[in-house]
Parts: sequence; structure tokens; C-alpha cells
Amino acid sequence: MFSKNKAGGGKVGANSEGSATRTVQKDWEQRDFTQTLQLGLSQLTLFLNQFDATTRGRLSELNSKLAKLERRLELVEATLFTVDQEPAQ
Repeated sequence: MFSKNKAGGGKVGANSEGSATRTVQKDWEQRDFTQTLQLGLSQLTLFLNQFDATTRGRLSELNSKLAKLERRLELVEATLFTVDQEPAQ
């Protein structure tokens, strides 16, 4: 697997194996980070979409209640106006 270095008799390739191992490990760390980031973004997107839907529903309910109150207020104002306009006896 390793060849002898003619000059020193040491192993050649051990350094490149360590470098390859570090490269693979760094690649896995980057992939893990990217996957974690994607998961976080997916969860954030899901939350924001649910929040949007819930908020729109609540605002719609509030808008209809407000419209109903405005109609009642107009009726009360009209009633008071007609009472004020009746001749006093």
C-alpha cells in the first residue's frame, strides 16, 4: 500500500491519506451544516405559513365583527337622530 521513499526509507502516501480523510471529514461537516440550515429554514417557512393563515383567519373574523358593530352604531345614531327631530309636546 505504501511505497518506500528512496531517500529516507519512509512511507509515502500517509500524508495524502490524512489529507483525504480531513477533506472527507470537512465535506461531511459542511453537508451536515447545510442540512441543518435547510431543516431550520423549512421549519421557519412552515411556521410563517401557519402564522399567516391563522392571522388572516383571525383578522377576517375581527373584520366581520367590526362591520357588524359599525352597522349597529349607524342604526343607533339614526334612531337617536330621529328621536331628536321629533317635535316636543
